[in-house]
Amino acid sequence: MEEVAEDQAWGVSAAADPGQGAAGSEGPALKNGWLPRNTTGLWVVNGMGRIVHGGHELLVAVLSDGHASMAAGVTRVESAAEAAAETLVSMTAAPGE
Repeated sequence: MEEVAEDQAWGVSAAADPGQGAAGSEGPALKNGWLPRNTTGLWVVNGMGRIVHGGHELLVAVLSDGHASMAAGVTRVESAAEAAAETLVSMTAAPGE
């Protein structure tokens, strides 16, 4: 999961600190999955992995479905990962920070 192919360096890595999200760098361990549903034609797009966000190591998983395209699902997964990482880091801040 730590050797991410360039064309698969998307998903939860969007929430990684700068320098922690590029394929082949020290940083995220990722696994993504995508599949168009036969019955609806809508896409299931998932992502999970280990990232560093705000200096904190996090494990993040995003499961999603019902997307008109794979690209729309990727955008949703990345947005959800960023929101989750920001929330988790803010919860660990000391009072007054």
